[in-house]
Amino acid sequence: MRSVPGAAFIFDWCSAQGYQQIPAVNVYPGDEYVDVIGYDLYNQVWLKEKPTPEQRWNQLLTQAYGLNWLATFATQHSKPISFPEWATGSRPDGHGGEDDDYFVDHLADWIRQHNVAYHAYWDYNAKDFDGKLSDGRRPRSAAAFFKAFRNPNASFNEHATP
Repeated sequence: MRSVPGAAFIFDWCSAQGYQQIPAVNVYPGDEYVDVIGYDLYNQVWLKEKPTPEQRWNQLLTQAYGLNWLATFATQHSKPISFPEWATGSRPDGHGGEDDDYFVDHLADWIRQHNVAYHAYWDYNAKDFDGKLSDGRRPRSAAAFFKAFRNPNASFNEHATP
């Protein structure tokens, strides 16, 4: 695809958060094929006890193939980071972070402190993870999101729900 005259494709290699069935490093295609190191991040953890927001954030940072690994891996490969999908919300099994402004605030800080090319909030209610902010059911998370990421120069419908 890079050989197409006039094309300017950018390739984002995106792994899922944490340790999966195959370690992410085992399927990295190589620096010559990747422009951005992507990472799908959801505010969900599997700890024995119901975690506090602080414990959940620490787990997301320090778990195998967590955010600390992501920062190191991207730096080692001289690539910017992306979050093509990220969200806080609920899961049917109870492992989601729910309405968690702590997660949103800390991820916003993490993004500012690292070489993040772009990120996209996953504002959707799926069967396995409900991360929707725009329907008003997660007011603390929505307020933190808009505080951290709202463009003051953008025009918004005054009747829209954040």
